[in-house]
Amino acid sequence: MSSGSTISVWDVESGANLSTHRLIENGLAGCHELAFLPGNETIVSIWQDGRLHRLTRKTGRSAQLPVMLDPTAKIACAAWSPDLTQFVCGFKNGQIRIFSLQTGLDVGQACVTHDDKITSVTFSPNGKLVASTSRDKTFKIWELTPQNPVEPFVVIWNHTNSIVHGAFSPTDSSLFAFIDEASLFIYDITSKATEIVHSGLNATSFIFSRDGERVITQERNSNSVIILGLRGGNGNESLNVTKIETGHKDGVECIALSPNGKNLVSGGVDRTIRVHHLATNDVHNITPEHHDSVYLMAFSWDRKRLVSVDRKGILCVWDVERGELIQEPFYIEILEEGGDIAVSSDASIIALHRLQEIMFWNTKSKQRVGATWTLDYEDPCRYHLKAMVFSPDDKTLAVVFEDTVSGETELETEGTLTLFDIWNVHDSAGGPGSAIDIDLQPTQRRLAYHPSGRYISDGKRVWDLAMDGHPPTTGPELNRIIEEAFLPLIRFDKKRQLQVISFVRSRLRQLYLPPIPDFCCHAAQDGLLALGARDGWLILLDFSHLLSDEDRTLLNHLGE
Repeated sequence: MSSGSTISVWDVESGANLSTHRLIENGLAGCHELAFLPGNETIVSIWQDGRLHRLTRKTGRSAQLPVMLDPTAKIACAAWSPDLTQFVCGFKNGQIRIFSLQTGLDVGQACVTHDDKITSVTFSPNGKLVASTSRDKTFKIWELTPQNPVEPFVVIWNHTNSIVHGAFSPTDSSLFAFIDEASLFIYDITSKATEIVHSGLNATSFIFSRDGERVITQERNSNSVIILGLRGGNGNESLNVTKIETGHKDGVECIALSPNGKNLVSGGVDRTIRVHHLATNDVHNITPEHHDSVYLMAFSWDRKRLVSVDRKGILCVWDVERGELIQEPFYIEILEEGGDIAVSSDASIIALHRLQEIMFWNTKSKQRVGATWTLDYEDPCRYHLKAMVFSPDDKTLAVVFEDTVSGETELETEGTLTLFDIWNVHDSAGGPGSAIDIDLQPTQRRLAYHPSGRYISDGKRVWDLAMDGHPPTTGPELNRIIEEAFLPLIRFDKKRQLQVISFVRSRLRQLYLPPIPDFCCHAAQDGLLALGARDGWLILLDFSHLLSDEDRTLLNHLGE
């Protein structure tokens, strides 16, 4: 499920993304419930704004079903019937409505059953009973019949606290479990007796195992889940209780148990999915692609890979030719504004700048590597990192710092280009560096190595790294070196509402793109342009076929 109108299908065992689908309508509110119809090829989903969608997984086609819900009523929860022919919705105003999936029409009439927000609705496993819980400190159970789908009530239970969630036992429709602010209870419909199963909880919801012998609770503001064994225990003393640390960064958003009971899946606020193999305690991540603003992107030197980072700290490595992820995305760091990224020649190592630090990550092992460089700024508010780039042999990281000094009449800038030696990034990163003092323009943020590795340029000047003191290069070779150092042959500019592609070597050739809304960053390499959007989408445009013969000759020369 997603809060951004996308549905992804994953293979639990391998962690592979089988498919990701964006529904027809944009701007859908959060998804309440989704389910596979028999055959596992059709997915139906209920959204907070009252829309119901049917998605065909093979074709990716989506259609909105004719369910008419009052958008002002605000759905609070929803559930499917066991045979997936009906679904029930609970609303924040205490109303209950049951719909037919085939017709999209109400089954019976809507009824206000609670005096406050409904916190959960559920069908019994035999499909004959429906239950609802509410903040009004009650749960209600009724028999589902064509004549009276909501009333009369079989059970009206008045509790001492608000009830946050409820569910029937999957093996016994006469047992209804519910949680309040601190405890798990089981109510027996036949005997009308209530038993406290476990106290001391801080749960927001729970699920049953398919055999009904375990309850798994999702804890409030916590990265852990609790597994309670219901068989063979009387009270808290002999109850089998297992706590699982999920590894999420910012709390657990939802949980689900695989039909065979072997795998517990947790979705985190950090937008990652983790699969927990209960028998072995092994965990592996299923991390979605970006669902937040993409704000850092960089191509690898060979242009075969593109690295992107979003504001939630999810890093993706893409195969440029196929437009697919090379591997599972993974969580790095939530970077502050002004961070920067540099990518090694094969995108296996990335350098990330944050505040006064540069850290290194291995994208294959998904681990931090080497030492974190602490940049010794005299005044962090005065010094800014403007650009950084790996050398072609990945042995050096070049970094440009800007020293901003407030003048009396205008902003003056000075800069230092420092070349850090990378000894062995897997053991220790960073060694003594040599510095070149340069004069920066206020808006200058360009830095590139010549493919030979001998020269480095800021777009206007060139320094010869093979000579002592790294003197500036002058003469007829200057323009050629700059031209060969900066491989992007296209430039992207936004002018008011126009998005303009300029061919650098043919300055009179320009293309005007249709408006691409909400993009927030871009990267260019050769004839490729990557755009990152605020909703997490990446757009890759290939202008290589529009390059001039002179451009292609240059690319072939540099490739050799």
